[in-house]
Amino acid sequence: MTTSKDLTNKTSDIANIYADLQDEILKQIIKRLNTKDLANMSQDDVLKWQIQKLNELGNANGDTIQAILKAVKMSTTGLTDLLNMISDTAVQNADTGLKTATGLPTQPTNHVDMVMKAYQKQTLGDINNHINQSLISKNFKDTAQAQAYTDIINKTVAKVVTGLKSPQQALADTVYQWQNQGGLKSGFVDKGGHHWTMQGYANTVIQSTVPRTYGAITKQRMDDYNYHLVLYPAHLSAREACAPMQGHVVNMVPTSDPNFDPHYDTVYNHGYGTAGGALGINCSHWNFTVFVPGVSTNNLHPVDPDTAIANAKIQQDQRRMERAIRQSKSKLQAAEELGDQDGIKHFKLQIRNQQSAVRQLVKKHDFLTRDYQREKLISGAR
Repeated sequence: MTTSKDLTNKTSDIANIYADLQDEILKQIIKRLNTKDLANMSQDDVLKWQIQKLNELGNANGDTIQAILKAVKMSTTGLTDLLNMISDTAVQNADTGLKTATGLPTQPTNHVDMVMKAYQKQTLGDINNHINQSLISKNFKDTAQAQAYTDIINKTVAKVVTGLKSPQQALADTVYQWQNQGGLKSGFVDKGGHHWTMQGYANTVIQSTVPRTYGAITKQRMDDYNYHLVLYPAHLSAREACAPMQGHVVNMVPTSDPNFDPHYDTVYNHGYGTAGGALGINCSHWNFTVFVPGVSTNNLHPVDPDTAIANAKIQQDQRRMERAIRQSKSKLQAAEELGDQDGIKHFKLQIRNQQSAVRQLVKKHDFLTRDYQREKLISGAR
């Protein structure tokens, strides 16, 4: 039987594909730029070097294309497998309770298949349109990796021209700054005009797949049986949308629905169906269960909403610290590829300090746990 941990691990594995790919693309860019001609370059040679390296853009694209094609294939397969896992788990979990609640035999899954196909099309479409097509294009000059290669060259040259840094120092600084800015750009621009990074967009889409899909399929299954009460799971930390519902029985239909049970709240009062609402982005309350009054028992003891929301903010601090550790490990890997000894020492010390800060945070708050997988850089196996 698929567990919550299985689904969490699967989503992390898929998201890591793009983090690993970004590190590989950067490694290939560094190899192409960090050569003897860079080390021996004078200020007078810098524009010649710039033209030469820009003319090698097609070769640079060739260096990365196999890694990109492999990553695209892995992500497509992984997402398809994940969606099937979610669907099977949701149906299995829902049907057990629904048959008890209604006394009906197992209902046909035709509608579930339709919901599943719709979510599969949407999720794969989002990844393909905003990430994969940014990496693979007939005009390779427009690809995310080509833009990164060009940007790193031009900014390195600008630093050398000022005469303040050696060519190798300029390249190293440019690479680290590029990493600070989030790396490769996706094709997604939000309503505020913010251009999302590939990793940020991939993580948001993939991590949101479990609650969105599980919730939609479970709701469809409940519609199939015409039964709509669930026990909303409880965690020590919760987003504002979910905190008031934690550990309580709620309707999976709005108040306007003829089947609404007025004795209980509804998920529609808490933003269900919106990105920031129940079962939206970053929601971890996907594994709710069918509840039958007078038959089912509610053994959940949630913390009060204000405490759960405060805990969630502290947990987000831990997530930010974990992301910072992964970025420092990525920079360390780049420094090693660059041969930047000062950078290697700096990032090793930075990682130790960041890990110490996480240990202190976890020690201070007993509802937090240390998750080394979240701090791990997959490509470097650190």
